[in-house]
Amino acid sequence: MNPVLVLVRKEFTESLRNGKWIWLPVALIILGISQPLSLYYMPQLLEVAGGLPDGAVINIPTPDAAEVLMGTLSQFGMLGTLLFVLASMNIISAERNNGSLTFIMVRPVTEFEYILSKWLGALAIFGVSFFLSYLLTWYYTAELFSMVDITKVLMSFLIYMLWICFVLALTLFCGVLLKNGGGIAGLSISILAVLALTSSLMPAFMKWSPTNLQTEAGQILISDPTSSLWTAVISTAVFIILLLGVAVWRLKRGLY
Repeated sequence: MNPVLVLVRKEFTESLRNGKWIWLPVALIILGISQPLSLYYMPQLLEVAGGLPDGAVINIPTPDAAEVLMGTLSQFGMLGTLLFVLASMNIISAERNNGSLTFIMVRPVTEFEYILSKWLGALAIFGVSFFLSYLLTWYYTAELFSMVDITKVLMSFLIYMLWICFVLALTLFCGVLLKNGGGIAGLSISILAVLALTSSLMPAFMKWSPTNLQTEAGQILISDPTSSLWTAVISTAVFIILLLGVAVWRLKRGLY
């Protein structure tokens, strides 16, 4: 059997054992559906909270359904990205620390196959979790507000999945550099934060930034793709290849 498939199956087994197949989808689903539910029931929540003057009338404009999904993607951009980093920070470092990586690499497994299997295994979990969350969010948005074109939703999903691919590749790269899970998460989040801050401060010069994919995924729900979409897509794909390639190169040097 192909070594990559064997290692991916191993990743699935470990993820089932540590509960990642359960807690990650549940966390993302709660994060996703909270947006349409909170917006729909906001007047009732404000009434229950109290503190309003007598006779005050709560009149909140009903948001557009596409805007609700955009808000959901905004939440994923912060808390969702953090969950993805936390879920992948120990994928390599755990095996480096307990000696399993050395045992694996003396078998007929190349460094490329090892890194690729880690990336594909985690990506499958992240993809399924995000798909379920986004699907349920779209369903609740359609029930509570109005229907959003499924074609645009799927395009938005694919664009955001590329962002998840980048986050995972970056975290795996940091996992090859460092052995401490906290350090891996801290370095990954710091790099992502710098990219996001730089993109917001200098948007004209940062059209290539992978962080723009989060904005593009939401923007495509309400309008046509912007001219910078393909720039971000191509540059992100290049960054993913580079990050995984450098991770493979570092392992080939025996730094594990």
